[in-house]
Amino acid sequence: MLAAIADEEDLLSYCTAVLSQHERLATVAAPVRKRQRQHVDTFRSALSRLDPPASRREVLVPARARTAEDKLRRLTAAAQRSRFEDCLKAESGRLARLLASTSASHAVTVDVLRAQQ
Repeated sequence: MLAAIADEEDLLSYCTAVLSQHERLATVAAPVRKRQRQHVDTFRSALSRLDPPASRREVLVPARARTAEDKLRRLTAAAQRSRFEDCLKAESGRLARLLASTSASHAVTVDVLRAQQ
């Protein structure tokens, strides 16, 4: 579960970095960042007994806006798959619902990002 929280925080960090480096992606990345903030807050409040390590990855945003947007889509799709896999491994119904909900949210986000291409 610590890995899931760290993954969600990494995606939030990437969204924030994209917004600071590519202003023209604000309409794309700002809503994703808002949802990511909600995911991170939900995970942290639901799993308050866990103290995940600080972000594991350096945030690298491509110089080209289009490439940064493509990477955002790929990272979100990877998060969707990871939370779905976590859901299947969950040992409690409450945790499984949280992970499934997050996975579904990521899936919708990927669809929206694809539609905005």
